[in-house]
Amino acid sequence: AGFLHERNQWAVWGGVVAADDSFELTSVTMGSGARVVVAASDSHDGDIDLFVSRSAGPIVEKDDAQDADAVVTLETSSGRMYDVKSRNAGRAPHFVMTGVLQVGSGGARVEP
Repeated sequence: AGFLHERNQWAVWGGVVAADDSFELTSVTMGSGARVVVAASDSHDGDIDLFVSRSAGPIVEKDDAQDADAVVTLETSSGRMYDVKSRNAGRAPHFVMTGVLQVGSGGARVEP
């Protein structure tokens, strides 16, 4: 797996999110194939939820378990746009990072 490598698209984004608030990146083109979307808190006591939907459409995958990170996997289609929403469901502000990984060849590799 490697970071999303689609032209003019973010692979990683984040910021400080207030308690019970969210941020959303809309119209994300993920290309075609297997994708993993990850959102993580800066603290183990955070509660981060993640929702991926077709742009202006239904949620296709979500992870709303009560934990400090959220992970969803999905098969995406070329030319289709998605909205990625990360939510801090906790009781305090947290720094939340969200990223899209593509599985298989073509991703920007992360070397140790």
